[in-house]
Amino acid sequence: MLAWNHPILVAERLATLDIMSNGRAEICTARSNNLTTMNVFGVDPSETRAQWEDSMDVLMKAMVDPVLSHDGPVWKIPEAQIVPQPITRPHPPVSVAASSVESNGNAAKRGIGVITFENYFGFDYLQECNEAYDAAFAAADHSNVVAPNDYKGLYVATAYCAPTREEALETAREVALGYFKFILDLYIPLSKNPNYKYLDIIEKLREHEGDLAWLCDHSPSVMIGTPEDYIARLEHLEAMGMDEVLLRIDGVGHENIMRSIELIGTEVIPRFSR
Repeated sequence: MLAWNHPILVAERLATLDIMSNGRAEICTARSNNLTTMNVFGVDPSETRAQWEDSMDVLMKAMVDPVLSHDGPVWKIPEAQIVPQPITRPHPPVSVAASSVESNGNAAKRGIGVITFENYFGFDYLQECNEAYDAAFAAADHSNVVAPNDYKGLYVATAYCAPTREEALETAREVALGYFKFILDLYIPLSKNPNYKYLDIIEKLREHEGDLAWLCDHSPSVMIGTPEDYIARLEHLEAMGMDEVLLRIDGVGHENIMRSIELIGTEVIPRFSR
């Protein structure tokens, strides 16, 4: 949600979706870490965090105030009427996509949820992000936050479930390693930018570029295996304090996707039903 994506337009589109879905809309924002996109829209990487912060201030106002004004470092908005307004009160759930410890802490201070993508950095890194979020949320003054939300989600970049581990690995190998390469291609140049601190970790990941077994063991971002593997992994993540896991299941053909969803729905989800 940067300077090319006005927060008032975001708020109005969110409200429209909330109305059409009868109050089921949620929003996940992001600072952005794609240098190609930033270059196209003329965004200086050193300004992305400040842009996100000011945009969030506008968005939070726009969801609860039919008329708002704002005088911030990025957005100068005279009195404006926001139409429509969401039907969810005080407002739809808000979170941020985060890949750094700092972003997790910033979300907690603001009193919004977080969806962590640990970028294949490993379980220890995810734990560090969780601890930063929990500590910052507990220490923050949320008295001016309309609806503090301590939701913690995890984005799984590649997920696939099959009756056997061998079948799961074979079916998902191409898409899993392809997405991993995409992340490396994105973060290698990003790691050289002083505004993003990834260089040491990226060098370690490059050593395992084609090693799917290592990725499955090392990273919460890869969940490929049997229903039993899923249950064990989800129990681990639950013990780490995660509230929800978002699975990206694609690139393996429609029939395989449906089989994977059916296995997860019939053999995994019931184990976690409350």
